[in-house]
Amino acid sequence: MAFTTSGSADDLAEVLASVESQGMKVVAVHDRPQKTELGNYTYLVECAGGGYSAFEAVQKANAAMTFRYLGSFLVK
Repeated sequence: MAFTTSGSADDLAEVLASVESQGMKVVAVHDRPQKTELGNYTYLVECAGGGYSAFEAVQKANAAMTFRYLGSFLVK
């Protein structure tokens, strides 16, 4: 599964903890500055496992961030 999340760098740890609490493993996190305020980034988070229902749970647990679901895919 992959999704993007945008917001303060201080809130990223909560998002990653929510991902792991849903039984998913974080594979990679890529960051890009938003260039709006110092400390605001857009993160691309890639996870092993999970699906849209797990994404919704992560989204609800972290209301301070904005999210966009990119999809799920099989890795062989």
